[in-house]
Amino acid sequence: MLSLLPNLLDWWLLAPIILRAALGISFLGAVHREWQSKKPLTIIKLILGLGLILGLGTQVVALASTILVGYKLVKRQAAWELLILELAIALALLVLGPGLLAIDLPL
Repeated sequence: MLSLLPNLLDWWLLAPIILRAALGISFLGAVHREWQSKKPLTIIKLILGLGLILGLGTQVVALASTILVGYKLVKRQAAWELLILELAIALALLVLGPGLLAIDLPL
């Protein structure tokens, strides 16, 4: 494969870690903002965020995240630009798996 930086291709297993951290932090930030409301979606976001950051059941959590973000996108509960990015990250994690430094193994 041709690349301008071919040495970086050896580090491909780090990409899912970056994606997991970004989506997990996004969910935990939403939990922090919504914690007083005690909505069921807040607890679900907390579980999904922690699962993503720890790499615990990554592909199952990514599937649940895809469903959650798709629901929020249809209901227009947040800025659609952020939701599209979250949806893309969740789908990428669903396909790529957990990467390195995860508690689970890819399916």
